[in-house]
Amino acid sequence: MENQLHYEENLKHALSWFTQGESQDNIRKKLLDKGLEDCVLCDVMKAVSTFYFAKRRERGVGFLIVGSILLVVGFFLTVFLFHANASIDMAMYGLTGVGILILFYGLIEVLGW
Repeated sequence: MENQLHYEENLKHALSWFTQGESQDNIRKKLLDKGLEDCVLCDVMKAVSTFYFAKRRERGVGFLIVGSILLVVGFFLTVFLFHANASIDMAMYGLTGVGILILFYGLIEVLGW
């Protein structure tokens, strides 16, 4: 019961430090300075890490959506411009290139690299 109280209290501190911009190493040092037991420290840091990767996945999904939309818009604009006998360079290389870069960045965020 006492370990559970230590866990919840220290998890609140760790998450507040994380939202303030502290790195995981600094959070670990602060918790060690408080004299936290190893098993509780591991559990707290695992929860902080889970929170960190959930935040990255959420941001990555947004980039995936934006990149996909740019790719689709670039495709349809390329088809429209092709049939209108206009230059397709900007749509084909510009929009799709930017869309692919944003899509890959979103994948990096989702996968956690």
